[in-house]
Order: sequence, then C-alpha cells, then structure tokens
Amino acid sequence: MEILTTQVNIYSKGENPFYSDGVTTIKLDDESAGVFIVMGQCINTYQELRLDIKEIDTVCETLQYFKKLVSDIDDIPNE
Repeated sequence: MEILTTQVNIYSKGENPFYSDGVTTIKLDDESAGVFIVMGQCINTYQELRLDIKEIDTVCETLQYFKKLVSDIDDIPNE
C-alpha cells in the first residue's frame, strides 16, 4: 500500500477547515491528460482555478513579484 496526499485545505485558526467561507483548497487532479493543480475557494459559491503543472513556477514567481510590490508600496509613507 502507498499513500498519496492529494489535497490541502488552508483556513483561518478557529474556523471549520472544511466548510468555512474563505477556506482555500489546493489539490492534485488528473483527467487522463497529465496531473494539474486545482485551487478553489468558497465564498458564497465554490470557484476553481485549474493550473497545468508547467504553469506553477510562473504563477509562483508572479505571486512573489506581487507580494514584494505590495510590501514595497506599504513602505511608502502616506503624505
């Protein structure tokens, strides 16, 4: 027997990790065309974003870019 973790739920401490609004799920899926990542979030209705494995590095780099950009903007004093 082998074990494969295929889903992770990200949630706020004290919230229900399965059913609370804002729980983000990240899971692996395969529709016979190769593995891809599915990210979803439930705020009123469940919505998904599907990413091909080849897209992950670019998406992560872009997210890091925006994270740095926002932190740089937050460092600018308000006049």
